[in-house]
This record gives sequence, C-alpha cells and structure tokens, in this order.
Amino acid sequence: MSAIVDHMQRVRNRSANLPAAFRWQSGMDVAARTSPGNYTEIGDGFANTAGPNGRAAIMIHEAVHFVVTNPVLVDVPKWSGETINGRAWGVSDPIPGVAVSGIAYRNLTTAQAIDNPSSYAALAQEMFFAPTMPGAADTRFGGARPHE
Repeated sequence: MSAIVDHMQRVRNRSANLPAAFRWQSGMDVAARTSPGNYTEIGDGFANTAGPNGRAAIMIHEAVHFVVTNPVLVDVPKWSGETINGRAWGVSDPIPGVAVSGIAYRNLTTAQAIDNPSSYAALAQEMFFAPTMPGAADTRFGGARPHE
C-alpha cells in the first residue's frame, strides 16, 4: 500500500503542475507520450478521439510514466486481453524496450501492477465510479472506450 500511496501522491503533484512540461505535438500515432522526468507530449488523438473520461485516464497514465517508471519497466493497457462493454480486446503488442508488455492486464503480478501506469488510471476510475455505479459494467477508459 505504501508504494501505491506514494505513486498516487506523485501523480497528484504532477497533475497539479499542469500545464508545466506539457507540449502539443500534432501528428503523433498515440494520444500522448512521456519522456520520464522531462515532458509529456499530447497529440491529436487526445483532443479529437478521447472523451473526458478517456482524457483523464490518459493524463493519469502519462503522469505515472513521468514520475515513477524511469526507465519504463511495465506498460500494459488496462484493456489488453479484456472484454469491455461486450467487446473483446486482444493482448496488446509488446512495446520495444519495455520489460513487461504484450500480456493481458489480468496476468500482471502484484509487483508489476504497482509499476504499471494503467493500473493507476483504472484505480482512479474505480474509486470515482464505484459509489455511483455499484455493480455497473466495466468503467475502464482509454483506447478501449475512447469516446466516453
């Protein structure tokens, strides 16, 4: 728990410093990407494809990259190998240079999940939606539910 609380505090601090060290980068093939400890680039997909919950998930995910994973050790999307809103998502492709990627989200060990950026986006969303949507469908956002 102490590692999770520490990571969340660092994510909170990073988010409180918006827009410092953020850059717009048109034409990226991803919604956002981060150079740990340096800056985060936001692209067209963030503005044009992701809805408000998807953008929140992206910002949390990128903040974890910024403050926690240097170098990136684990990066498994929260929809990798899952079924969300009735749609089955395949296992994401491995990411070159990342030790743990290209596996189903549910197969992460506890130690891997603690360093996985998408784990924090999923945790924040579960905490936000759980009181208002008990027993509701999966609330994970990002690439699996970009429009919401």
